[in-house]
Amino acid sequence: MKLACLGFDTDVIRLAEAARQVGHAIVAAFDVTSAQASELAAPPAATGDDWESLLHGTFADAVIVSAADYSDRRADQLRKLTQAAVPLLLVHPVCEPILAFELEMIRSDTNCRMVTYFPGVRQAAMARLAEVIGQGDASPIGRAEQVIIERTMPRREREMVMRQLSRDMELVRQLLGSLRNVSAVGPEHDAATYENLVVTAANEQDQLARWSVAPTLDADEAVLTVWGSTGRARMTMSGSPADWQLTIPGEADSNPASRQASDAPRRDDAAAAIDELALAIAGRRTRPEWNELCRTMEVMDAMPVALRRGRKIELYGEEPSESGTFKGIMSAGGCGILMIVLLMFVVGSVIEGFRLPMRKSEVAATIASQADTAVADQSATPRWPLWLRLWPVYPLALFLVLQFLLIVSKKPKRNSASDSERASDHDSNPPPPKR
Repeated sequence: MKLACLGFDTDVIRLAEAARQVGHAIVAAFDVTSAQASELAAPPAATGDDWESLLHGTFADAVIVSAADYSDRRADQLRKLTQAAVPLLLVHPVCEPILAFELEMIRSDTNCRMVTYFPGVRQAAMARLAEVIGQGDASPIGRAEQVIIERTMPRREREMVMRQLSRDMELVRQLLGSLRNVSAVGPEHDAATYENLVVTAANEQDQLARWSVAPTLDADEAVLTVWGSTGRARMTMSGSPADWQLTIPGEADSNPASRQASDAPRRDDAAAAIDELALAIAGRRTRPEWNELCRTMEVMDAMPVALRRGRKIELYGEEPSESGTFKGIMSAGGCGILMIVLLMFVVGSVIEGFRLPMRKSEVAATIASQADTAVADQSATPRWPLWLRLWPVYPLALFLVLQFLLIVSKKPKRNSASDSERASDHDSNPPPPKR
């Protein structure tokens, strides 16, 4: 594959190195300096400001997108790349929760291939731990009741803590499934630092997950403990994911196959992400899918609210869609139009009740010009034209016409066959422009 990079951070470096080791090429890099481009590829990748050339798919099979330096520009880049169905390898969390749901709506229409990466997300130990939890009462630890992640960080700025929490909660989702509520205690929700933050969540089976952060003078590390009814499983997450250690009761000595599974985290998860990207481009299903990541992002969106209100926030797990969003907007718009019409009726009734002089022709031609009182009264109050008297109908008619916008503007979905043809055509495309 020929890959391009958008942005720069340590995770992008890992992915670029893993791609080069298996024979892929980094052909271009955008939003990076020349020195950073040299770290991503040897010889250095082509750089420039014309990132929109990626939309045409002429020289890159996929784009690696950094999670650093998120801005309105990066949000616009993600929208356009997803709309163009350019395969993406995204460092999690690459965007804010609201944009993640917007991208999911676009992805469902364009069938864009989106693969997510962060250190540890594809470690075999996590799959083994999820398997143990899925065994229920028959597992070595009995029925899982709690998942506890105790993380220490030397720096606990709000952005850094939220970034790490988002990654750890995705690991929790892989173990417990979708979460249905979240609560949090700690500092103020808008504090510059999130010291001693504690987040608690639960799934549909009332299995709890608790995440906490504490200070340390060393590097970031964490301990993940799964407490069951008869025991516990423990994973130490320090340094590189290749060094993570999983301990399950009774497996280290009695079951060599399980011991091999416990050592499996030494697999390079960056290389696994590159392999997943190749499978996604070929039309294969990969995990975690983007809509699954949206469930984790929903937790991150609700956590500051729970922290501010000091209570539990329910998560509904609704699948975002363009149709659902349109219906929500139309419902709100319909209520607004009805309230405006009702308000205008009330105002009109008040005006008529006080007989306020709202019409210009009310004073001039009155009683003196007519001998007959009945005729005089009739001419003193001339009627408005019919098209003005029908004014309440117009906003309602406009609202009904707007209901057909979704049918008119709906775009046909892309099929996987056309995506495969597009991917195969990349090999015959010319190389990227020289620096």
